Amino acid sequence: MATPSEKPSEKPVGSLDALRTLRDRGIVAVRSADLVPTHRERLIRHGFLQPDMKGWYVAVSPDRGAGDSTAWYASFRSFCVGYLSARFGPGARASRACPRSGWSLR
Repeated sequence: MATPSEKPSEKPVGSLDALRTLRDRGIVAVRSADLVPTHRERLIRHGFLQPDMKGWYVAVSPDRGAGDSTAWYASFRSFCVGYLSARFGPGARASRACPRSGWSLR
C-alpha cells in the first residue's frame, strides 16, 4: 500500500503491481477482497479495473473505448471459473459442453 511519503506518481504504480501480482497468479476474476480498498479504488478510477458484478472486477486497458467489451469477452470463461470456484468450491467449474444459453456445474 502507498505510504504518505511516496510521490503521487508512485502510488498508482503500487496499485498496478498489486494487480500484476494477481494476474501472475492466474486470477482473472478479481474479488473485492483480493485487493485492499485503496488499490481497488485507484485502479477503478484510473480505468484499469472494470466492475463486472457486485464485488467482482475484470482487468481492462484504460485506453479502451466507451462500450468496448473486448476484455470482458476475452476473460469470460476464466472469470466464470474463478467466480464458480469462489462461490461453490474448487471442484465447481463450467462444463465446456454447455450451450451458450446456460452454464452447469460439474
